[in-house]
Amino acid sequence: MGPNLTPQAFEIREVDRQTAGAVPEVLYKVFGYTYGEPWLYSPEEVTRALNEGRAHFLAGFDSTGVARGLIGLRRQFPSPDLAMLGPLVMDPVVDQVDSGQFLRLLMEAAHDKAWDLALTTNLKVLVTQEVTEHQLTQRLGKILRFKTTGILLGVTPAWVERLRKSPVDRVASRGGALVRPEEDTHRLSEVVSVRPIPRTFGTPYEVSLPERFADLMGEIYESLRAKVEFVDPKPLARTTAIDCRYNYLRSLATVEILEVGQDAPDVLAARLDHYRAGLAHVIQFVLPLGQGDINPAVERLVAEGCKYGALLPCYRTCDVLIMQLALKRTLELSEKDLFNSMARRILREVS
Repeated sequence: MGPNLTPQAFEIREVDRQTAGAVPEVLYKVFGYTYGEPWLYSPEEVTRALNEGRAHFLAGFDSTGVARGLIGLRRQFPSPDLAMLGPLVMDPVVDQVDSGQFLRLLMEAAHDKAWDLALTTNLKVLVTQEVTEHQLTQRLGKILRFKTTGILLGVTPAWVERLRKSPVDRVASRGGALVRPEEDTHRLSEVVSVRPIPRTFGTPYEVSLPERFADLMGEIYESLRAKVEFVDPKPLARTTAIDCRYNYLRSLATVEILEVGQDAPDVLAARLDHYRAGLAHVIQFVLPLGQGDINPAVERLVAEGCKYGALLPCYRTCDVLIMQLALKRTLELSEKDLFNSMARRILREVS
């Protein structure tokens, strides 16, 4: 007789050095070698991240000690105040009827871990980025009071996160189940959702919103119950300082403004031209909301074809606006793919 695979039979515990192999083990069962974070396939790299406090993982083990589900908390942003929740994955052998409950138990365990980290390390905000075809995960995020702050277009290449077997995390939506054929070459979009931790996120602070997106972003801040005061931007610096990064696996360029200067529109336009000529598939711009006036930069990017991407609190020294330009075919989204009103509101903004 095989192991009992009902949710009540699983023991959920934190992954440590002895069980670090559970992370690549579960990822392989679900995605093979198509998950877009190569270091997660190495028990040594996972152990190093655990030791350095850059990541925490919780796994559900069956009665034989085999890991059947996994969720991670990863501090991969410039500020340790913000942590990525994910991956959230489930062994395909778990019955589809039970998988939803098991995934919820994993998310609740991660929620509790995050609250512990808020006490010990001042963690303030959790963020999830889920491809839009993982609809059950969107639903679970809504149950756990995550609030959608953006949709990032085309950030996941067609070959990334290919499911080896029929997924338990893809359920029929109102328009039918989403299916990604093997020959499909469209890039996938990701829903960005945020969950502030009230104990550490409750301090009032100031932000300056760009006029073009002020109404949308004001609604998002209201949904987050953030204690923000909307103020006029600070004076501009003479020159703009930027940080540029390129993810070769995803063909994704990121241009972050570290200091907003008078030349910001021209600086960003030049980087856009550079990456577009370099055949990048997606270009993202990270604009600070706590510094100088970003309105000229926003309007220049809009003129170049860029759109709203997402709002991320506590990104580095302040909250940020992400703008985006997807240059390759992206799987078309519709409102039936999204499971909350704000996500649908944002979809209308980026479409």
